Amino acid sequence: MKKLGSACLVAAGAALAAATLYDASVLTRALGLAVEGSEAAVTLASLSLSAIVLLLGVLGFRKQRLENALRGTG
Repeated sequence: MKKLGSACLVAAGAALAAATLYDASVLTRALGLAVEGSEAAVTLASLSLSAIVLLLGVLGFRKQRLENALRGTG
């Protein structure tokens, strides 16, 4: 079950980063902000959030692998 959670975090982080890099103005409008002044701030915040989510997912995979190695299971 932990692998599923980590996989979902990695997928969500990658999807958020891809959507942000594709067109950040959509996310800016969805938040109800003006596109002209706040698009850069929303882009940076969104990419930072996606990096954190990706990191949590990767760390979850690594922790699971370490736990399996300590137990002696594959």
